[in-house]
Amino acid sequence: MDFLVEKQRQLHEEVDRLVKDGATVMQHKFDTQKSKVNALHLQRLLVDRMSNNARELVELYNDADGERKKEIDALSVNPFESFYEKLGEIKEYHKEAPNAIARPVRTDILPDFLQPEALLEAQQQKNASRKRKTGNDKPAETKTPGLAGFVEFSGEESHGRFLDLHEHFVAYNNLKGVPHMEYLEYVQTFDLLSELPRQIKKTAAYKSYINNLAAYLVEFYRRTNPLADIDAELAQAQKDFEALWASGKFRGWQDVKPITNVERLDLSAFSSASELEALGMDRLKSALMAEGLKCGGTLQQRAQRLFSTKGVPREKWSKAILAKGAKRNANGASANANGSTGNNAGGVVSVVDEKKEVASVEARILVMAKLLSQVRRATKENVERKMARSAGEVGDEEDLPEIDDEFESDEEEDEDMKVGKRNALVLGPDGKPIPYWLYRLHGLNIIYTCEICGNYPYRGPKNFQQHFTEWRHAQGMRALGIPNTKHFANVTNINDAKALWARLQDQKAQERFEPDQEEEYEDSMGNVVNKKTYNDLLKQGLL
Repeated sequence: MDFLVEKQRQLHEEVDRLVKDGATVMQHKFDTQKSKVNALHLQRLLVDRMSNNARELVELYNDADGERKKEIDALSVNPFESFYEKLGEIKEYHKEAPNAIARPVRTDILPDFLQPEALLEAQQQKNASRKRKTGNDKPAETKTPGLAGFVEFSGEESHGRFLDLHEHFVAYNNLKGVPHMEYLEYVQTFDLLSELPRQIKKTAAYKSYINNLAAYLVEFYRRTNPLADIDAELAQAQKDFEALWASGKFRGWQDVKPITNVERLDLSAFSSASELEALGMDRLKSALMAEGLKCGGTLQQRAQRLFSTKGVPREKWSKAILAKGAKRNANGASANANGSTGNNAGGVVSVVDEKKEVASVEARILVMAKLLSQVRRATKENVERKMARSAGEVGDEEDLPEIDDEFESDEEEDEDMKVGKRNALVLGPDGKPIPYWLYRLHGLNIIYTCEICGNYPYRGPKNFQQHFTEWRHAQGMRALGIPNTKHFANVTNINDAKALWARLQDQKAQERFEPDQEEEYEDSMGNVVNKKTYNDLLKQGLL
């Protein structure tokens, strides 16, 4: 059983310990991306627990029921009497519940390797290895255990390094009326929604697409940045959107204006449509919008449309005059798509609100694209890197991140070691290593290097032949100032490429047409001579 003062003391102690644990996590150096992201979630867990304790402390100090004041007053009047009274209550409590377990100050949140004893032991081992270091010997490397279990990522996301937009990419290409694009282009332009035609934005497929995309971006940001206040960012983005929408300046929706001048019109005072025409187009439009009717057309058409409803029950109105989204219900009221009735703009307001909702989701996507700009840039580079590799190399890399995250440092591992691991296994279509006989059959045991590509290795003759038409080889040839034509197929040495280019230039120079030597003229005697000889004879007056 806890007393209020003791409970406050425990909460203060727990807050102090949580602060120390948070400092321990922040000071610790995690080697892998997976551990770094999970460390952020661990810090968020500590912060949330501190916040809950602080909130509980505030409630105790406010003492809304006055129990804390009574307890302190009782201790102040006669401390010894109060002490023995509380002691008797504690003994009586434990007699009634002899097997009750004392609640600890807190349950340890930090993993074992971040506990003070483990950190001290790790530091001692590190110091001992430094003392044993002699000459060029390197001290034994100690790998830091990783954190796991806080958040999950897909294989494409690689523990928060990259975005996985494949599902949304497929949904985008399935939209009717949008130009087909490749995944790399989609990663670069998925937030350029203002350039899409308005007709596409009216479809249910588009609304589902942008809602799913916005939800994924927000959820990905929460997983990779648990300490950031994304809700505040979204609230500010919504506030900015409301201001732009009200002023008609939100990009892609400038022509949509908020409806403010909607007012019903009493038709009992009018006996014909011509009398309504005297009110003008703006007043008729306002009345039509208030009734949920179409508000376009000429002055005469608007007047006739409005006058046609005089004395006619609302449920009997023609569907041809109803605005899109407006419905007729059995109670004689005009309802919009959301089912609301009364003195509003009917279907027109519903349509405007629907457009605003779509634009609001687009604004959210723009904000999230800005917040995830670095991850987006890394995703683009990762896609380009995969496009430059063969299918086997891509499969190897996708199979290795889990191993790398558990045992290797992403940032400090030697690049040659990475290439060796990537090429150690060749995976088949089923994702499993191919048999050795098939490995030898395709010549994958042979590695070709291309000096023009920066000595990049290519496994097997097929990949080697394909690389002559890929971007890496073309970029290397461009750097040498040589066009990547069929004449340079199978040329991998820089000096050979330069020599062949010089020989081709000489050959072209020899084949070039020379007018003085090859252009022919005929004199008055019928003799055919070249241009140079003809001009010489002409100057000497021999012709």
